[in-house]
Amino acid sequence: MHRASGGIYGAERVTAALRYGRDILVGHNAVSDIMRRLGLEGVPDRRLPRGARAGAYRSLDLVRRDFSRRAPNELWVTDITEHPTREGKIYCCVVLDALSRMVVGWAIDSTQEFWRRAHCR
Repeated sequence: MHRASGGIYGAERVTAALRYGRDILVGHNAVSDIMRRLGLEGVPDRRLPRGARAGAYRSLDLVRRDFSRRAPNELWVTDITEHPTREGKIYCCVVLDALSRMVVGWAIDSTQEFWRRAHCR
């Protein structure tokens, strides 16, 4: 499998190709040990980690990084967080009052588009 990939596949991909491509039951550690003994290595994966590209997209800074307020309900801030689960990803949106840092609203859904439907309670 390593040779068939042009020397690109590492132990994880070789294991997956054997299991799912050829129905050969083999453990990752066994494949890793055999490849190490034979001096075979895959090409390092140089992709950016998940979420690294998110920094390229910036929203407008409407408050110019000044989060101090004198009274409640002058400024609310929000964040959407992705959480992986066994059934798939879920997204949690929280809205906070900038003065008291109390939760004003929140929502949990399986897509990021839920905030457009104004489900924050």
